[in-house]
Amino acid sequence: MFKPFILALFLLRISLYGWAAPTEPAIAVLMPESGSQSSALQIGILAQYYAEFAKNPARTLHFYDTLSDSAAHLYSRAVHEHATAVLIEGNLDSAPEPTTDAVPTLMIRGTLPENSPASFWALDDDPHPKADRILRKAEDLGFRRMVIISSATGPDSLIASLVQSSARIMNPSIQTTAIQLHHGRLGDQLHAALYSSVPEQVRVVVSSGRRHHRHHHYKTITIVRSQPRSLDGIMVLVSPHELPALAWALHKERPDLKVLAMADTWPQGTIPNQWQLTGPLQGAPLHPDLVLDSVAPDITHDAASIRLGADAFNLLSLLMQGSIQDQDLRGHSGLLHPVGTHWWIEPYPGDKP
Repeated sequence: MFKPFILALFLLRISLYGWAAPTEPAIAVLMPESGSQSSALQIGILAQYYAEFAKNPARTLHFYDTLSDSAAHLYSRAVHEHATAVLIEGNLDSAPEPTTDAVPTLMIRGTLPENSPASFWALDDDPHPKADRILRKAEDLGFRRMVIISSATGPDSLIASLVQSSARIMNPSIQTTAIQLHHGRLGDQLHAALYSSVPEQVRVVVSSGRRHHRHHHYKTITIVRSQPRSLDGIMVLVSPHELPALAWALHKERPDLKVLAMADTWPQGTIPNQWQLTGPLQGAPLHPDLVLDSVAPDITHDAASIRLGADAFNLLSLLMQGSIQDQDLRGHSGLLHPVGTHWWIEPYPGDKP
């Protein structure tokens, strides 16, 4: 009984790309058209849209593919095409232009840009259980001594610090070294994390005197050599557009090390050797869900993203109506808890860690 409903959602998704006419008010959804995580979010959005269709039959959706253009440009385009609200997966490349009329906007697993309008919000999973799951994945791969490379800002940096904290609490035998990417540049930090400096004493010949009366003697000096650190692997928590440059740098420095990257797809299509990609590491909630229980069993590995998509659409609808204040909201994924303009999803008691 599940497959016809999945098929109906899939056909609806196909029809929604380009469904809304440029001048027809619609809720704009900005996300990659392909990728398992994006597909799961789309299914969740459509499931919630379908559940609310009887109450809002005039509401339409218009999907914009962020693989075809920058999110900032597509946002301006969506507003120009009379979007009444916007859902965005990930980050905007920059804040909306001052000339752009801001509409209610919710960013899924993204970071609010600086000086963002008051009508901007963000929705993300609770980072603590996510960090625990990432650490368990690294343990399964045999990472006991590892380097964690993350973006300097945004949720990736937060998750990296929480992974280190989880390691100290859950398994103190795991050794972690964390470095951050600043504007895509690795600098000397990468070399310091992958290599250790070992002092070594050597004897050198020192000559003095004139050409025909030179004297030679030996002198002991200390030099510093770099040698590879004993590591089991590298964990990468960066945005997709930073992956290719980082892969090149790591292949140049330490092609022998395995790499675990928290990514859904590889930007250039071919995953380098020694790399393993994994999307959001989350278990399916155990609590009953009348809207999504008919969908999630067919795609259990992406159940968390499906529920997150449904929560995002529902939250945006409520924010558009102005019917919620600074209060917790029960969602499909867990309890939606607001901290300023950022909403965190706290798993319900009993959900899988």
